[in-house]
Amino acid sequence: MSKIEPIDLLARAMENEKRYDWIAAVEIHEKALGHSLQQGDLLRAGEVAERIGYCFHRAAMQAKSRDEFAGKMKLAIGSYQRAQGFYETLPVQQKGGSELRSKAVATYLNYWLASNGVEKRKLLDKCLELEGKALTQFQLTGNMLEYCRTYNALWPVFFLRGSLEWDGQALLRFIDKGMEWGKKAISALSQVDNPHELVGASFTFATCLTFVASWTVGVFLVELDEMDKNRLEVIAILEKALTLSEKIDDALLTGLLDLWLGFNRDRVTTSRSNCERALDLGEIIGDNFLIGASSELLAYDMVWQGMGDSTRRWELTEAAMEVHNKALQHNSITHFQNPLAGPINSPWGRAAYCFFRATAFETNP
Repeated sequence: MSKIEPIDLLARAMENEKRYDWIAAVEIHEKALGHSLQQGDLLRAGEVAERIGYCFHRAAMQAKSRDEFAGKMKLAIGSYQRAQGFYETLPVQQKGGSELRSKAVATYLNYWLASNGVEKRKLLDKCLELEGKALTQFQLTGNMLEYCRTYNALWPVFFLRGSLEWDGQALLRFIDKGMEWGKKAISALSQVDNPHELVGASFTFATCLTFVASWTVGVFLVELDEMDKNRLEVIAILEKALTLSEKIDDALLTGLLDLWLGFNRDRVTTSRSNCERALDLGEIIGDNFLIGASSELLAYDMVWQGMGDSTRRWELTEAAMEVHNKALQHNSITHFQNPLAGPINSPWGRAAYCFFRATAFETNP
């Protein structure tokens, strides 16, 4: 029997990842991890353990129940903690900020298992602290590619933490930090040919800028003219990243770009087409987060469309609630509460439904 080389294992694992078969990918990565440990290559072992954590994370997002979700998320956390252990034995120059990154990601993933907002907020604050230290270490060692990968790996932290902050000035402080990190990442990536990380960094930066560009929170932070300017900048960044995403094979990242474009564009028109594409991609990869978030935003757009179209109000309201129920189904698995979707969220979602159903009878007796 011919010997299987680590590079062959990586290629096989990546093939499974491209099919979104994350558990099959984990099985092959585990073999690669064993090989790295046999060779005493703890840096490589840490990298593979992180990849196993990522695969378990993505598999958790495909879960069919809350229990399955929690089980796979715990496996993801354990894998990142294992990677952290491997990195801890390495000299600083060799590991850079890898140890801190693994700890930051494990901290972030615990957010999905936390039972209340106070605990979630503490975990995200700790994650941001660890991320900042990791980025500093990578910058000091001159490893800007790992700097960028770290920034991209933790993109949800800014978005999720921002949704839990009511103090506008406090929100602006850590959003400014996220944008500062993003500018460094994008600048570094402009010097290399790595479209995947560039698209990721552009998206992560846009999620931060969204907080000073959207009507839901931006009005509390900046002047209206500046807010509109920021919104147009977000759209331009996302559109450019979406065009560049054609060069990469990442349905999740492409779907997220469409989701954020849908949120930042005008309601009903171009927004709805972006939400529909995001939903289609979410269903292709079976990702509960992308399906839930895009469904909820799509339902919100349908409600807005119904407000301006009395002849189709009944039809659109019924369609909106059907899509909204899909969102609730998928969000119940992850316990995700979508701050993007505005008044479609309960209890306002039900109130809006009752109102539009009642007014629909005016034209649909």
